[in-house]
Amino acid sequence: LNYVKNIFSAFEWNAFIAGILFGLMTICFNEAINLSNNPGIPSSLVRSNVLVTYVISLFVFGLKFSWTKFITIMTIIAGCLITIIPNMKDFASSNNKWISMTILAGLLSSGNDVFSKLSLNKIPTDQYLVVQMLAAVLTTLGIQYVRTKTFTLQKLKKTKQKMESKIHILNKYPPLLMGVAVASVIIFRQFLGIAVKNSDNPSYPRALFNSQFFVSLLLSLLIQKNSSITKYQGVGSTVILGGVVAMALQK
Repeated sequence: LNYVKNIFSAFEWNAFIAGILFGLMTICFNEAINLSNNPGIPSSLVRSNVLVTYVISLFVFGLKFSWTKFITIMTIIAGCLITIIPNMKDFASSNNKWISMTILAGLLSSGNDVFSKLSLNKIPTDQYLVVQMLAAVLTTLGIQYVRTKTFTLQKLKKTKQKMESKIHILNKYPPLLMGVAVASVIIFRQFLGIAVKNSDNPSYPRALFNSQFFVSLLLSLLIQKNSSITKYQGVGSTVILGGVVAMALQK
């Protein structure tokens, strides 16, 4: 009995809670993408959660408010929103559940950032990553089983499948693409964990990582069929990069 108690006392629960929130955030975000007729809108709106993370962290970690950091974060958020202006003009939705799912995904992401910082203040990054990913996997598998009564992967009907990649092997072998995606998420969480551990406020690295939108645009040109960069995406990306550079130059 004492052995079990020692395991529970040594277990880093902040990392486990962060993993649960990460798993729930992923589910809500994917739900928002599926419900919206334009996935770019919830994708950009969720990025604005960095502001919520910034405000919460001021109270949780006893930090001082910084106007320079605040303005920089707002600049990056503005860049994200500029990219979807054309989409908002023509946007129409008969099911507004995607809005609540988007908001919930943003709040869960902020919770994940804060609990991740609490955990990383106590344990090494590698240990945090293992516990968080374990909790995330258990959470998503549990919800999948409640919904579908199975833990196995499910294929879309052929009528719903899309062959959108310019790289034929990715269209022919979808599990390969899924493997790349999973590996990318793990590597991303590793570097994000290192950045959060070494920052005063977890919103700072989160804001910097929002610049991934620019890289995503470039990759889409190389990989995705019929992909192009619009004027608003170009302007928005420039604003985002400007905010990233400004934050990097701040002490």
